[in-house]
Amino acid sequence: MYKKVGYLSFLLIIIFTFSCAVQSVENDSVQLNYPDMVQENYKHYIYKNGSIYLEASIKHAETYELKKKIECKNVNANIYNSKKEITSRLKSDKAVVDNGSSSMIFSGNVEVDKIDKEVTLFTDKLSINYKDNIMTCDNDVVIKKDDGSILKAKTMVSEFKNEVINFTGLDTLYYYEDDETDDANE
Repeated sequence: MYKKVGYLSFLLIIIFTFSCAVQSVENDSVQLNYPDMVQENYKHYIYKNGSIYLEASIKHAETYELKKKIECKNVNANIYNSKKEITSRLKSDKAVVDNGSSSMIFSGNVEVDKIDKEVTLFTDKLSINYKDNIMTCDNDVVIKKDDGSILKAKTMVSEFKNEVINFTGLDTLYYYEDDETDDANE
């Protein structure tokens, strides 16, 4: 009887040992990525040729040094021209600053107010390559002009240096017609 209990105890100890060993191997394969630094109410600046290019106010930022990225939440940003004048204001739910590719990718309820063009752009995702001075959007863009007109495009590319915005698949959703011009012609 004692021999059977001894064998049973020995068998249970071996099963318990192997189950713990298997458990630890499974846990070792899971790799968690923790940020190197977390900041609240963070200001991020990007400079080109000694002048400010982009200034971002960020509610929550997580910096990952190895990935060369900063993941941001609740972002408000200003883009400046070479004369240090604000040309665009951006808002988004999230953004990723990718120092490896010299870009900043905005996502979630992205709104871009182009001050000099008197238009506001709305989209889900937008990328700014600050090395090449290009803003791109590969998904639907709604353009609201200050005169009340609303346009929709499939994609957009904006060159900051040349101040050119190109749209593909542009459709007019609503066009505002001024009544004053009709009265003047009568």
